Amino acid sequence: MFHTGVDVVQLSEDQYSVHHVRIFGLTNHLVLDQWNPNTVYFIDQHWNVRELTVTIDTQIDSPRTIFTIPDAATKRAKERLNASLWFPASDICVLSDGTGELYILSTVTRGASDAPRWKILWRGKVSEPAVRCVVAHASLRKTDMFSQSEDGSRTVDCLLLHIKKEEPTAEEENSETLNTETSFVTILEWLTLTRTAGDTPFSVSHHRQIKGKAAPLYAAVEETGRAVFIAGEGKYEIVYDSLKPVEKEKKDSEKDSKEAERDPTYTWTQTMEDLTVTFTVPQGTQKSDIDVVLTPNRLAVELKNGPALLQGPLFRDIDVSVSTWILEGRKLEVGLAKKEDEMLMWPEVVVGDQMGEYFVDPDQARIIHDRLAHLTSDELNPDPRGKNGGASSSSNCQMLEECDAYPENFSCMIRLDGETHQVTNSVNIGTNQWLFNAQLDPQKVPAICLRHDVDGLPIGNQESLPGSGNAWFHAATFNALGYVQASKRDKKFASCPPDTSYTVLCDCVRHVYIYRQPEGTMSPVKNRKTGKVVTEISKQQLVSLDCQDNILGMQTSNERIFILTSQRLYVIRVNDVTTATT
Repeated sequence: MFHTGVDVVQLSEDQYSVHHVRIFGLTNHLVLDQWNPNTVYFIDQHWNVRELTVTIDTQIDSPRTIFTIPDAATKRAKERLNASLWFPASDICVLSDGTGELYILSTVTRGASDAPRWKILWRGKVSEPAVRCVVAHASLRKTDMFSQSEDGSRTVDCLLLHIKKEEPTAEEENSETLNTETSFVTILEWLTLTRTAGDTPFSVSHHRQIKGKAAPLYAAVEETGRAVFIAGEGKYEIVYDSLKPVEKEKKDSEKDSKEAERDPTYTWTQTMEDLTVTFTVPQGTQKSDIDVVLTPNRLAVELKNGPALLQGPLFRDIDVSVSTWILEGRKLEVGLAKKEDEMLMWPEVVVGDQMGEYFVDPDQARIIHDRLAHLTSDELNPDPRGKNGGASSSSNCQMLEECDAYPENFSCMIRLDGETHQVTNSVNIGTNQWLFNAQLDPQKVPAICLRHDVDGLPIGNQESLPGSGNAWFHAATFNALGYVQASKRDKKFASCPPDTSYTVLCDCVRHVYIYRQPEGTMSPVKNRKTGKVVTEISKQQLVSLDCQDNILGMQTSNERIFILTSQRLYVIRVNDVTTATT
């Protein structure tokens, strides 16, 4: 039992948005040292960083104070967030005190019984004026993809997360659908701290700021320090860079209005057999002034001594022998005959050209309507029993289970380049529910576990060859984890160890659920009905703690699960499910 409890900061009255609940409402107060997986840390009510180490199986040393956050008496009385820390290297710790001050600490020989107290290498405010923030991720940068500098110089990238309230614009105030939640934005402060030589102090060499409308589900700095990975709803963009100005993108509404004001260069329509492209040429244009070149896969329409009206590769091949063009007054019509074996509806005439306007042919619209008529009805479910070829039974959203529900807004995983300020890669994960993040390798970015169908898939990042980009890989499969986690209404934390041999969920109070990967059986099991032989089975175990205190933190290693309450640390040895406390 601890003499002093865990330092816990509750949400205040002004922290009422979904952003605040997602980021600060479920803080994990326990931190595992990935370089020393037998050692965990937490911060007590006196702002002491306490270290606990497992020595023999589940025997735990007494908590040891390894560092005390300065000015605790005055700062703890202010409005603040929970203090947070991250280990980007085996001898460095990044700590935020929750009041706006950041520390880079020297942590030599962490986990050793005779390890010295941590020393401050750098201390400073995140920004001016100071903002309350937590550490989302920290990474020790590598000079290249395969080696680290040996001259004593070191670079640490830190992502610090906070929420800012923005006043609505005049356009938003006049909108009838103004939502108070939209006035809060998420800010990621991306700080780069550099030490040029072994004896010189750290200093802030680069500061960037990333803004998003929603709280990120995942945020991490790339190992090379060139970009950040962010998963979440909505758009994220770099809005400030201390070394170069940020070019603001024009609003989509402005782009759309300009495109709408621009007259189309041509109009076109199509049937299953052919296309007709129509141009308006200057008054007095003669046939001799027009040059039309048709090849099976290319079109060029030009006016002599004038610009090209349309040219480039066609979307599909055409039959040149029956393709024609005709000039009537100021109207130039080019007829393109589709090949008989490629009678498809084209989305465009020339690949990549958006200067034309498409009109649906009335006869073609009628044909399409007739083809789809059997799929619609004026009655609600007119043939529920399938008597006339309909479905055997009707289905509706009430038949879906809670665990089948996905977020309303689509989420994306992006790579945001720190030099160009542009999104270089983006993938839609809107139909893959986020489950948790896990550190599979201390020297790499954390893995993100997503739901796919009913399973959970941790997706990790591995080093790739220079110039080949970043490679994300499927690290493991947790069978039926999607259904399992949806059934746990009181679930607070979820995680898995680096070897992905199991996954663990814990409730707000007392209960810990362990789900192991399939293992071979001593004797095969046979299904009596199907005759299928099962050679592997998965074990599920429940651990009930002997107290009713709230669970404040959880961490996992390959051999142990660490559970932190307000007064105790529980250590569960996974191999034989034995529990020790301190």
